Amino acid sequence: MSNFNRSGYFDMGGSSIPRAHNNPLGHGNNSNKTIPQHAWRYPRTGPILTLNPNSLLRFKAYWGKCVLGYMVDYRVFSAFALNRYIEDHWVTRGRVRVHRLGDIYALHCTNDEDKEDLLERSVASFDGALMVFTKWSQGVVPRSVRFPYTFLWVRVYGLPFEYLTMEVADVVGNLLGRQYMV
Repeated sequence: MSNFNRSGYFDMGGSSIPRAHNNPLGHGNNSNKTIPQHAWRYPRTGPILTLNPNSLLRFKAYWGKCVLGYMVDYRVFSAFALNRYIEDHWVTRGRVRVHRLGDIYALHCTNDEDKEDLLERSVASFDGALMVFTKWSQGVVPRSVRFPYTFLWVRVYGLPFEYLTMEVADVVGNLLGRQYMV
């Protein structure tokens, strides 16, 4: 007979409720403390967390003032460098603070007009690198953020005369993505 119970942990005492000393997240000398049965709904996933509703509202309000950006460049910029660039080069009505979340940047705007301007513009240049913007949506996971489109103006230098045709422009445009206008 196995000592493996329904919640996915070994039960040393014969009970179907896991004890803190059997729980990999258990700390200290809580060996006699029993974890409530409802805390372990799914095997091997851990307890279900409950958050303070007021804190959650504050977080939603904070992220609601954010614009998400993706840097279309081979270079990776730190949040510190982007914050300095914005402070030195942009004219804003409020403060714009950059946070880096992997490949995604969150630009927190203290002024709603700054946020709307970024979304309307949809792109910005940082030291020659292009950043495209999209609106933050509740419940979105950073890895699943999509930046549907952006408008680019492309100029190719050094082409011979015979390549200065609409056909070549179409080929170059198709390499970059869907064309709006050539």
